[in-house]
Parts: sequence; structure tokens; C-alpha cells
Amino acid sequence: MSNPEDLGAIERAWLDTYTILVTFLATQSRLPRENLTNSDPALRQERVLGSWVRYQRRRFERGIMPPWQADLLASAIPGMTWTPHDDSWRRSLHELIRFVTDNARMPRYRSNDAAEKRLAAWTYKMRYQVRHGFLSAEREAVLRRAPFRIL
Repeated sequence: MSNPEDLGAIERAWLDTYTILVTFLATQSRLPRENLTNSDPALRQERVLGSWVRYQRRRFERGIMPPWQADLLASAIPGMTWTPHDDSWRRSLHELIRFVTDNARMPRYRSNDAAEKRLAAWTYKMRYQVRHGFLSAEREAVLRRAPFRIL
């Protein structure tokens, strides 16, 4: 990153918001949420900050974020992930594969175990999305390559 005096107004505004994010992370020990509905001004500020983080991820994915901004965000946010939905999807798939490997059966929705029930619901959702054309071709192909029948 260049000298702060060399930065334009947009970069300075970005750094100001980044500083607010760093303060939020230090005081709350979590990322800001953007799905808050309360009209409390503090929660509104958190919602705006959460939207800003989402927008930064989008900029990164599109390749329009300067490397110095990506580096700052990655250093400020422990375990920063640029594609949280994809990461969550892959994590669920790996959990399902581990479950089937360990138990030699698919998870059951009527189980008393919350983790098993969640995996059963995720599996149902994937099947539903394939049936109705909502799941990407890439994800469908990954599910079809699983070592057991999901779809």
C-alpha cells in the first residue's frame, strides 16, 4: 500500500470503514451481521458494516479488489474466507461423506442427533434443488461423483 497521503478519497473511505471493522472485531470477537431487523442505531451500524464485508467479498471474487485491501482484510479477520457459502456447502458434503463412511447408511431426519438431522435435511435440500433445477451443474456433478448414491 502506498503512503496515506497518496491515497484518493475512495481509498481513504475504504480505510476508514476497515478501521471500524477492526474495532468491531476487537470488541465483539465476531464478524458483523447484516440480517438484523432491529432499528437500534448500533445494530443499524452493524448491519451496514456486515453489508460492507459482503461487498468486499464480491469485489474479491470479481477480481476488482486491490491486493493491499485483500491482504488487510485477510490479516484482520481470523479464518477469512472469500466464499463462505461455497465453504459451507463443501463442509456439509464432507460431513455427509464422513457420516456415511462411519455409519454405512444415509443420515435420518427423524434421528435424535441434531448433527445427523441437519445432514439429512441438507441431503434432502440438495435432492430437491437438483429435481427442480436450482442446483448448479458443477455442484450436481460433485454430488454424483460421491462414493455413494446421494442423488
